[in-house]
Formats: sequence, C-alpha cells, structure tokens
Amino acid sequence: WLNISLKSSGPEANGTGGYPSNGIMQIWRAANATNSSVMVYFANTNPQQLPFQGTPFEFQRILLPAPTAECIANRVSPEDRCSSDLSRQMGSPLGSCDTDLLSLKKYVI
Repeated sequence: WLNISLKSSGPEANGTGGYPSNGIMQIWRAANATNSSVMVYFANTNPQQLPFQGTPFEFQRILLPAPTAECIANRVSPEDRCSSDLSRQMGSPLGSCDTDLLSLKKYVI
C-alpha cells in the first residue's frame, strides 16, 4: 500500500523468509564490498550499524506513517501474511504504518 515492493528469500523457518541479524550484517558487508544495493529491515538502535556511519553504506531510515491504534488493529494477521492470496498478504491500507513500539507502552498491574 505504501508502494514499496520487496521480497525476502531468507532461511528463517517462521514463515517470514527473513534473516537473523548476523546474516543481515553479512549481506550488508557483501553489498558494501561489491557496491550493490540492498534493503533490510533492521532496528535503528543496533550498534552493528556504527562502522558504516559516514560511509556510502551508512544505514538510512525509512519513515513510515506513525502507528496508531486504528492502524495496529488493521495489521495483516500472521496467517494472512503467509497466504498464497496476494490481497490477503497485503491486507488493508488502514494497516500500513510503522512498527508499534511495545517498549514504550506502560502497563498497569
């Protein structure tokens, strides 16, 4: 819905087809060494990014719309994300936003 088309072909067995963080860094170093383009989903607080600061391969954050309660409620379910039906994989445009930061939520016990 945000017109960002990506496909992952990683080894993760959880259905996402992603890569573990050490695998992402290997891909990043290989892309740097070969001057190749690469796009990864990676936490912007990971210290492994520091050696690339100030270089042509510095990590660049992509800002997505802020997560709202409505957006989070309309996220694609894990089952639909793994569906063979492309429209189910994409879900509703109402669910297209940045990651919900659970660490910033307050819990009252």
